[in-house]
Amino acid sequence: GGARWLCRAGRGGRLGCGRQGGTLRMAPCLPGNWPAFTIRYRHAKSSYGIEVRNPAGVQRGIHAAWLDGTALATSPCVVPLQEDGQEHLIIIELGSATPAPASDPAI
Repeated sequence: GGARWLCRAGRGGRLGCGRQGGTLRMAPCLPGNWPAFTIRYRHAKSSYGIEVRNPAGVQRGIHAAWLDGTALATSPCVVPLQEDGQEHLIIIELGSATPAPASDPAI
């Protein structure tokens, strides 16, 4: 659907997500005045809500990332895709790159 199109359109562009094998590579690049955006991505029977937050008002750089509450590496930020028929949540927080915190983000 539409989210798949958005991710394809954003590859290397403003949205900065693209499928690579069994993963989704995240590298958002957007105007600094965008506070956030959300999209949905469908992979097989699974669905991914992707929320990109920009509290620092930056254009790029991943400060922290989580998949279903579990911290992900941020450089590069690669999300493993699952075919489990479940809903998943990816949260990306833009800002200075630092090691991902172990705790869940405030949802």
